[in-house]
Amino acid sequence: ILALLFFLNAISVAAQPDTQMIDRTLRSMVKVEFMLPGDDEQGHLCTGFVISASRGEALTARHCVPEGEFFVDGEPSRVIRESDALVVVSVAKMKKPPLDIRREQVKLGEQVLSFGYAWKEMSVFGRGVSTRLDKDFGLDGPLAPGMSGGPVVDMNGKVVGLNQASNDRVGIMCGSTEILKITTVK
Repeated sequence: ILALLFFLNAISVAAQPDTQMIDRTLRSMVKVEFMLPGDDEQGHLCTGFVISASRGEALTARHCVPEGEFFVDGEPSRVIRESDALVVVSVAKMKKPPLDIRREQVKLGEQVLSFGYAWKEMSVFGRGVSTRLDKDFGLDGPLAPGMSGGPVVDMNGKVVGLNQASNDRVGIMCGSTEILKITTVK
């Protein structure tokens, strides 16, 4: 019994995220804001994260960038590259650190951290990867409004996904394979 308790404690300690990694991830995040015709003064808020500070590029979810005007960290932005689910947008060249993207796909049962501007406030949610859905993955808990486009990172701070959508039970993230396709500059 003591050996089992020691093993369970070692797992829970190993699954604790590093606060420096969390701080670095938070520093790499950007706000993506836009208005749609007929919107009130509130507008819409999504999340993105820096993928190249030197090129001035951030990544977010495709549905976070309308056809018209949008802003990243309060500055006008433009689309650089896009796919059906993801979009690389311009950001002012800055000191924000880019995030590393993990080459290996996330595994079912893996513990991850989901970042985003939940209800307009910077938030971090611990989640488990619960489902494989073709190219996407389900997280064991919903995403909050504003988290779309935010990074999902493993316990080492490597991006394993991007927040896409949610219902009242499950959050959906795009996996790192799709992220690497759009972020790898040729």
